[in-house]
Amino acid sequence: MTSPVLSTWAGHQADQTRRQMAERRETSSRPSLVVLHPHGRCRRHERLVVGWLAYLLTLGMAFEITYFHECVLSEIQSWPVDVLADYARLVELLAVHGPSLRLPYSRAFGDGLFELRPRGRSGIGRAFYCFLVGKRIVVLHAFIKKSQQTPDSELKRARKRLKEVQHG
Repeated sequence: MTSPVLSTWAGHQADQTRRQMAERRETSSRPSLVVLHPHGRCRRHERLVVGWLAYLLTLGMAFEITYFHECVLSEIQSWPVDVLADYARLVELLAVHGPSLRLPYSRAFGDGLFELRPRGRSGIGRAFYCFLVGKRIVVLHAFIKKSQQTPDSELKRARKRLKEVQHG
C-alpha cells in the first residue's frame, strides 16, 4: 500500500505548507510543521515528514540533477517502464536527501562514485552518479543489469567519466 506521503497529494500539500510557513515566518522565527492528512486526520509522522520536506525545499536544499551526456539520459529512457518508474522515484529521493540516501536505494563505490539502484519486475537498472560543488549531481552512466554482479566494464566506464567530471 502506498504511503500518503508518496502519493500525488504530497506535492500539493508541500506547496500549501510552504505558503503557510512563509506567512508564519513573517511573525515567527520557528517553522511550523502542521499538515493535515488528505482524509482530514492528522498523523504525527506524516505531518513531520511532509512539513520537514517543505521546510527543506523552502531553504533550497534540493540538489540539481544533470546527466554526463544525452546518451546517458536516452539509455535511461529506454529502460522498461517499471524500472523507469522506480528510477524516477529514486531520483526524487536523491534530489531531496543528497548524500544521505543509502541502501537499498543508493550505494557508495568509493572515490566519490555512487550507484542508484532502481528495480522492477522486468529487470534491475543501475545509474552511477557523483556529487559536485554547488549541490549538483551528475549521472555518469546507466545500464540494465543482466547478472548478479556489476560488470567491470560498466564500473570502469563510470570511473573514467567520474575523472573527466572531477578534473575537467
